[in-house]
Amino acid sequence: MKIERPQAMLLDLDDTILAFEIVQAECWAKVLKEYSGGIGEGNLPRLEEQIRIGSKSFWSDSERHRVWRQKLDEARRLIVEEAFSNLGLNNRVLAQSIADRYSVVRDEAIYPLPGAIETLLKLRKMKIPLALVTNGSAAYQRRKIERFGIGQLFDEILIEGEQGFGKPDERIYRKALDSLGAEPAGTLMAGDNLLWDVIAPQKLGIRGIWVNSMNKKVMPSVEPFLTVGSLSDVMSFL
Repeated sequence: MKIERPQAMLLDLDDTILAFEIVQAECWAKVLKEYSGGIGEGNLPRLEEQIRIGSKSFWSDSERHRVWRQKLDEARRLIVEEAFSNLGLNNRVLAQSIADRYSVVRDEAIYPLPGAIETLLKLRKMKIPLALVTNGSAAYQRRKIERFGIGQLFDEILIEGEQGFGKPDERIYRKALDSLGAEPAGTLMAGDNLLWDVIAPQKLGIRGIWVNSMNKKVMPSVEPFLTVGSLSDVMSFL
């Protein structure tokens, strides 16, 4: 299938251009091993499991997700403290140290997904207007954008923490369209989150491309315009 050249493209950042969730399990395992002396070797698997369960529960609530993704470091402290409490490990200082160390290790582990930046360069060469549309805090997202030098590849950068609203609020997509001078029907949105990058924009007439780099199961009621394994795969359809 070939896609007619779009008027514009909107792109997500985390797990679309940069590896973020993908490195999570590896980073927790590394950090907990570093603190095994204070935790106890026997407690490591149980603590790692409690953090995984607690994290999934914490972020499953959409309103809590909206608020706390602006304060990731603090959210991680809460999650680890609860995991400690569930195992009867009463050491708040150690729990917070682990959470803070994880934040550092997680940031260090972030990397550009294979072919992602090269794809942005190709899209720029095609003169397709591009907007980066990402949730999260302004400082945290800007730091990643600057670290990997991708800011200059976009005509517009819309960060939730700077705008005061983000995905799946329709205002963020409309602002991106207005800034690029594009119509919904002529625009593509590519990202890894089915709700934020496919369902919400498609309600406005934008065609959603699901970048399913982690092989997640698609919801039966959702029909992305296109599903790819990586952002670089999009080029074979243009």
